[in-house]
Amino acid sequence: VWNGFFERGAEAGFLDRHRYKHTDSNLSVQQSAGKLDHPSQRHVVLSFCDDSKGDEMKLIYWPNIPGRGEFVRILLEYAGVKYQDVAREEGVDAVIAAISATADAPGHGVPPLAPPILDDDGFILSQTPAICDYLGKRLGLVSDSPEQQSLALSLSLTIADVVAECHATHHPTSHMSFYEDQKPEAMRAAHDFQANRLPRFLAYFERVLSSTDSGGPYLFGPQLCYVDLELLVLIQGLQHAFPNVTTTLMGQNPKVENLVSSVMRLEPVKAYQTSSRKITYADGIFRYYPELQLSPQSLAIE
Repeated sequence: VWNGFFERGAEAGFLDRHRYKHTDSNLSVQQSAGKLDHPSQRHVVLSFCDDSKGDEMKLIYWPNIPGRGEFVRILLEYAGVKYQDVAREEGVDAVIAAISATADAPGHGVPPLAPPILDDDGFILSQTPAICDYLGKRLGLVSDSPEQQSLALSLSLTIADVVAECHATHHPTSHMSFYEDQKPEAMRAAHDFQANRLPRFLAYFERVLSSTDSGGPYLFGPQLCYVDLELLVLIQGLQHAFPNVTTTLMGQNPKVENLVSSVMRLEPVKAYQTSSRKITYADGIFRYYPELQLSPQSLAIE
């Protein structure tokens, strides 16, 4: 089944790309004006790295698809962290080896069940929300407040819920079978997701944005949080999988639309979107099938 999955995309080769790192190991920044104390307000100083990979973070995820790995990539890219996208350079065998039942147990952490997997100098971590929570704290993309860190994680987990339900629109009965083997069930699942579940999820994030009383376009007011970057990735995936319905819903949730636009205007995000490191949507979690599209007029909007 895995071989069939990857026959649908071009075989990954080595992609030439620049690897960046901050000018020191503490993710130092150059303040563009005045005293700023959050990465969203800073101008990050980047420098080219040499070819040594000893100090890189490593992301292990399936090549050729953005998938859940994209939620991790966007954080690393925004922060300017030097990292290796392992499977895009070494092929799918690197992923298989990392999750194999016979793989050596990591020196730090627990054996991963599935990608995405983050390797931070030997510390191995899997599960997308856990990785994003870790990187948010590590890279200064979340408040130091334990309460806000918990709230951010709760929103990250909600995004993971949307991702899981989106995947179920084309694989509703079996993850290990092909889409073509479950098309009738997929049509029912996709129509329910677009008509009922997706409107509710996006309305929830609109409500979160309306509940912040500190101003600013982001989920926690004026300060960018890692979950804002995750929400951008989610919306991009939904725009690929269900373009008409997502466009309609974004118009009905203007604060979510404004958040996405604000994140897209950030210079590191803009640079990543046009780089060779950005993988276009095709297969994976977010898939476009004409037969699964629901008319926007069918949406169950309260």
